[in-house]
Amino acid sequence: MRNNPNAKNKAMLLMAICAVLWSIGGIFIKLISWHPLLISGGRSLLAAIVVGGYMYVKKVPVKVCKYSVGAGVSLALCLLLFVVANKMTTAANAIVLQFTTPIFVILLSMIFWHKRPRKLDWLACAVVLSGVICFVVDGLEKNEEQENSYILTLKEALNFFTLRIDNT
Repeated sequence: MRNNPNAKNKAMLLMAICAVLWSIGGIFIKLISWHPLLISGGRSLLAAIVVGGYMYVKKVPVKVCKYSVGAGVSLALCLLLFVVANKMTTAANAIVLQFTTPIFVILLSMIFWHKRPRKLDWLACAVVLSGVICFVVDGLEKNEEQENSYILTLKEALNFFTLRIDNT
């Protein structure tokens, strides 16, 4: 791809399209009056059709093992909790809490794998915490229904942790 400017331009265009589609996902979650399970199921069905179609065309074999099942379950929970959290609170609140994932990765890696974090890991944790603190100081939007959404979103961050660990 280094020597092919067309491939680089195509890749940049596809990434821009992906970013736009990813960004408007939260808007449609808010606009659609369906139950979060229906929205999550519809999003997952659409994704399965696209990814399955790609795998069929490119003849990518399906390999089922304990790691792929674990990653699949984690991803399903993560996507479901993201939709539920978006329905219960603002997208900004859900995303900020979702970005606590690096903190969980560092802490739980220390506990379960006795892995010492590097200086860069601590720096990432500090940056994440400072961002979350900025939102807390500015005031996360809160009402009785949204209190539960914070718990769901933190669970989503834990599921992202599981996905990252499964892929290492």
